[in-house]
Amino acid sequence: MTPITPPAPVSDSPQYSRQYARALDSLHGLTLGDSLGAQFFVPANLPRLRQRQLPPTPWPWTDDTEMACAVFAELATHGRIDQDRLAASFAR
Repeated sequence: MTPITPPAPVSDSPQYSRQYARALDSLHGLTLGDSLGAQFFVPANLPRLRQRQLPPTPWPWTDDTEMACAVFAELATHGRIDQDRLAASFAR
């Protein structure tokens, strides 16, 4: 999996910077939760999970994270959602 590299914010305003930082924090949390949650669908991880132990890394994320990254990138780059551009990014 490729590391997440967020696009640069489209505005330098303090309010936008705070919103951008909160959205990026949310995206990081979503990615971690998605990656961990996906491990519950890996049969080889079941014994460790039953013992409340974390499975070995790496934990790849799923298409849920990929789609959230696309939404974040669209908002961060353009300041709004363009449905056609977003749909095209989902297809890549």
